[in-house]
Amino acid sequence: MCTQGARIRKARKNLQLSLQQLGQVLNVSKQYLSKIKKNERLLNNHKLSILISEYGINANYILVGKGNIFISTK
Repeated sequence: MCTQGARIRKARKNLQLSLQQLGQVLNVSKQYLSKIKKNERLLNNHKLSILISEYGINANYILVGKGNIFISTK
């Protein structure tokens, strides 16, 4: 099963962002993101909204694994 942490990591890799770079955008530490990656924490709604507005990431993909990583611009 693909977890929220794994989906965030996949999106980050697609964007070619380091953990530190993503942390700066979300205003969180690398440790916080590491806990998300390990499924010890979940991304809160505010941080998710930043991913959506900054990078066009699909919320359904992050939350439940449905759809494409990025929002379609069609």
